[in-house]
Amino acid sequence: MSRNTRTSSLTEAAMICGIIVLMSMVSYYVLPFIDFLLPLPAIILGKRRGYKYSALSLVAASLIIMMLLGLPIGFMYLFMYTPIAIALTYLIVKDKKPSTVILGGAVVMLISLIFVLYIIDMFTGIDVTKQITTMFSEALEMQKNIMKTVGANEEQVQLISDTYKYLSEYIVMLLPAMLMTLSALMSVINYFVAQKVALRFKIVIRPLKDLSMFYLPRNFIFGIGFLMILTYVLFTMNFANMDIILINISMIGRIALIVQGLALIKFYLIKYNINNFLRVIIFMFIIFMPVLSNIVTMLAVIDLIIDFRKLRVRR
Repeated sequence: MSRNTRTSSLTEAAMICGIIVLMSMVSYYVLPFIDFLLPLPAIILGKRRGYKYSALSLVAASLIIMMLLGLPIGFMYLFMYTPIAIALTYLIVKDKKPSTVILGGAVVMLISLIFVLYIIDMFTGIDVTKQITTMFSEALEMQKNIMKTVGANEEQVQLISDTYKYLSEYIVMLLPAMLMTLSALMSVINYFVAQKVALRFKIVIRPLKDLSMFYLPRNFIFGIGFLMILTYVLFTMNFANMDIILINISMIGRIALIVQGLALIKFYLIKYNINNFLRVIIFMFIIFMPVLSNIVTMLAVIDLIIDFRKLRVRR
């Protein structure tokens, strides 16, 4: 690499470092969720100049953020967002398949989340599960006060108390599945946005297939069933925390089947020329209405068996 090229690459790395720092400032003071897209500038830089310059800008940005916003925020950026950004950039620069890139990013993000939560618990004593329980307890007290104000009887108050207790315990048990889902979601969103933004700079990143073309492996349902049966057998043998493992496997399987079902629904919406606005409305109803999401889950199971879209034949 010539001296001029190296200087140009370092200049771009410094610019991307500044953009990442600016994104962190905006996230901290204005828009809390914009740091979800922190890997985006690094991916673009990596495709232009190589993943080493991308990693350099990310680490430098994290150190600057640490000086500007404090040690805890800088620590979070350095150990939670930087690893997934480096992983996505490296795999994209190596021109890996989108599925490989997303899986790699999701795994790295999951490891980072677990590590950050462990460090926070170790050095500050803040336990995420206890924080969730405390949050529900405070919400329950507020709800009780409101119900007493409007003259609710003891049975209604007790029903609300039982509901809040069940929800808090259920969410704590589902924490592993929630972390896995968050990791996969962050990886998918960053890849999708990076691919669209890269087109503006005439940079080629392999596009993701349309959702309507998504399908799970045919033996997915058998794999989930096998894991659940194995977990149930271990549960009957009094292995610890088997109920938590069973619930998380069920939730991950359900989320995957819902995605498969949404892909099937979108396939037919496109086939019958339903406009984008109605598609979004239909998807919102499916996601937020349990009855519809259950129906879509069953359709997904049938699709895995019958293959309505004939995708396996096309492949």
